[in-house]
Amino acid sequence: MTEKKMREAFSLVELIIVIAIVALLIGFAALGLGYLRLTDAKGVASGIDSSLTALKANGMGKEGTYYMHLYSYDGNYYVSYNDQDTAYDPATDGTGKKLGPDAVSVSYDGTGLGSGDELCFAIQKKDGAFKPTSVTPSVPKEIVAEASNGSTYKVHIVELTGKHYME
Repeated sequence: MTEKKMREAFSLVELIIVIAIVALLIGFAALGLGYLRLTDAKGVASGIDSSLTALKANGMGKEGTYYMHLYSYDGNYYVSYNDQDTAYDPATDGTGKKLGPDAVSVSYDGTGLGSGDELCFAIQKKDGAFKPTSVTPSVPKEIVAEASNGSTYKVHIVELTGKHYME
């Protein structure tokens, strides 16, 4: 009967192996969360970069001036397009495309883009260059998306040529 009781219990070696496996799983889960934050920052930067491309395509092809508004609202970042060079009010128009969560911080030329803040971009039809707007009087040279884990992606903007790229 003592042999039967010994078979029903765990040995110390089995218990150590189970604890080691659980520790490895917790470690992999923690690393995975870090990679999720990395993809958040990359997604926001990529969204800004592709939005600038869409602005250029639409701005060169439409009548009048076409504007892109990058703004923070309700803990998220959004992009919206319209034909107005005025501050964008997301509370009255929920048509913006969501770029990412507030776990990512967005800044431009060293200034944070906080809740209620906005950047506005426009394109000159004659040469495709970015031009200042009444909302954003000087075109930013760089927009930075940084995740809470420190991973950073930058969108560089060349005002005179209308080019932009992500690194």
